[in-house]
Amino acid sequence: MSDFFHNIKERMSNPLISSFVISWLIINWRIPIGLIFYSNDKLFNDGYSSYFDLISKNSSVSNYLLYPLFLALIYTFIFSVLRNFISAFMTWVKTWGVSWNLSIARKGKVATERYIQLRENI
Repeated sequence: MSDFFHNIKERMSNPLISSFVISWLIINWRIPIGLIFYSNDKLFNDGYSSYFDLISKNSSVSNYLLYPLFLALIYTFIFSVLRNFISAFMTWVKTWGVSWNLSIARKGKVATERYIQLRENI
């Protein structure tokens, strides 16, 4: 039994599978909401005769497979590249900010070069 749960945990930790499950839940939101929160009376009021009717009326190959798979691939592969661009931009901003602060500090009462020279002499 523990091997079974370990296998499920390993599969869910895969970013492609977990992003597929999340995108499937977002695209097909009516089905999980209906299955979890609706009673038979509420289903009937919304025009469904049963839970199976809810699933069959909201099912299509594109909603069940194509759109979630496409979004999972975009999230898994493109977001990794985008995250690296964001990290590189933040590094550039940080470096630029340090350089800017040092250039402003050089115009202070004691120049940075003079401070470094005095510190090395001491």
